[in-house]
Amino acid sequence: MRDDLEQLRICAMLTGLAVVALAFAQIVLGWSGSDYLPMVAAAVAGFELALFAGDQIRKRRHG
Repeated sequence: MRDDLEQLRICAMLTGLAVVALAFAQIVLGWSGSDYLPMVAAAVAGFELALFAGDQIRKRRHG
């Protein structure tokens, strides 16, 4: 179970980095891309933050 959660966190992190890189490239290069790209980046970041917070709570409860 622990390994699956770690793999999910790594996938979320890599996906978030890719989306943020695309959003940054869209802004810097002036591409007329999707307006939803920054929202997707924020959603992935929120998901990763929720996983991190849950992990910290579990560590605090179980020592």
